[in-house]
Amino acid sequence: MNCIVICLDTFRADCIRHLGAQHMQTPTLDAMARDGVWFENAFAEALPTVPARRSLFTGIRGFPWRWTIDTTGSSPGAPGMPGWHGVPPHQQTLAERLSRAGYATGLVADTYHLFKPTMNFTRGFMNWEFFRGQEADPYRLGTEEELQAERYTYNPNNVPFGLRQWLWNVKDRHTEEDFTFAKCMRRAIQFIEDSRNQHPFFLWIDSFEAHEPWHPPFSYADAYMDAPWQGIEPIQPRGEPLSVAEQERVKALYYGSITFIDKWMGVLLNHLADSGLLDETIIVFTSDHGTQMNEHGEFGKSQRHMNAYNTRVNMLVRHPEGPSDTIITPFVQHIDVAPTVLNWLDVPHDRVDGEDMWPLASGDSPLASGARESLRDWVLTVWGYEASVRDHTWNAVVNIQDSEPQWKLYRVDADRDNFTDVAAQYPEVVAKQRARLEGFLGEPLPARLPGQHPGSPYPLMDFNAARERQE
Repeated sequence: MNCIVICLDTFRADCIRHLGAQHMQTPTLDAMARDGVWFENAFAEALPTVPARRSLFTGIRGFPWRWTIDTTGSSPGAPGMPGWHGVPPHQQTLAERLSRAGYATGLVADTYHLFKPTMNFTRGFMNWEFFRGQEADPYRLGTEEELQAERYTYNPNNVPFGLRQWLWNVKDRHTEEDFTFAKCMRRAIQFIEDSRNQHPFFLWIDSFEAHEPWHPPFSYADAYMDAPWQGIEPIQPRGEPLSVAEQERVKALYYGSITFIDKWMGVLLNHLADSGLLDETIIVFTSDHGTQMNEHGEFGKSQRHMNAYNTRVNMLVRHPEGPSDTIITPFVQHIDVAPTVLNWLDVPHDRVDGEDMWPLASGDSPLASGARESLRDWVLTVWGYEASVRDHTWNAVVNIQDSEPQWKLYRVDADRDNFTDVAAQYPEVVAKQRARLEGFLGEPLPARLPGQHPGSPYPLMDFNAARERQE
């Protein structure tokens, strides 16, 4: 059996039409959901981009954070962004385990953070290809005139560096085939064709879509508008003084990005079907985290909002021998992907932090026959120093570094979007969630994490500190 994992960035878990998102146009993912298994309560373990992928690649928890890993050249890195480092030398990746088991391993990606110095995410891949130009990847340079910034921001004389770099990166983009996600899908197809006589294969497709800037072909966004759009294109909405209509345009740009992704995923899946490989290939679709579409008055994601829009992730599996149109409600996390893939492919491995999540769906093990009904009763998601302790009723959030932790508590079965903090009304629930977190850490809050004070900050941090002292 072959296996393909498709990991996307900033892709909300409530954007698949077949799974209830009636405002969305996602025919490819709808078909996958009809043919596969949806893990409804999949949550990240470590956030954001790089920590999440390290959990996925290794099956090993990223939290508690450690600062003993070399982050040279991988800015932002620690200590400013805890957990932002590569795969440690002593941790085996999924690709390493599979290549040693005789799988042809390939990585196709446009997620530029994975390819920074010391990141190590290419380990174990016989073949890997990196398509540059996402977000602030310094791929192209140019002139101020080339930016055409007045089309995208109300402050064209002071364009944020990320938007500036993005507009230079895409200045020669004219057709859908010029988008890096389309290039990834085309290259994935080439890898599959090249591997025809090298089966079985394992292919990891990793894309920064649908991360900001939300800049799909504008026809995809137009499909989500009631009338032709005449204003600026707020592809990077943070900091912009947006009208109500412009806020709706931002949503359309994001949803259009999702539909664009779906279209090109369809190109890949159609190729698998046409070549007779669809029923010989397990496909996993996941994401690192979600984002907010103006919930709580904000676009984008942030550790300040540890709600499900940010921390819940996609986990959709199409297994040729598995059940179809099935929704699984127990908790799963990123760390469960690696051991699940290894067990699917009958590759022995030593113990990791994640668990095989497939018995929850397949009904062929004690998990499914009643000995256990779940892998875990609660999940811990950590971004920076903000921790979310979540079960099926409560989401408790705290800063693990605060000397006097100030807990926030939300009843998720009645307040899905975390608007009402009820910590004062339910001190016993706060105490229970605190005990879970402290039990996991093996110490009381505030947490004292290993190697917390690195001896050599990044030069940029030293530079900024020096400038602040001079002011």
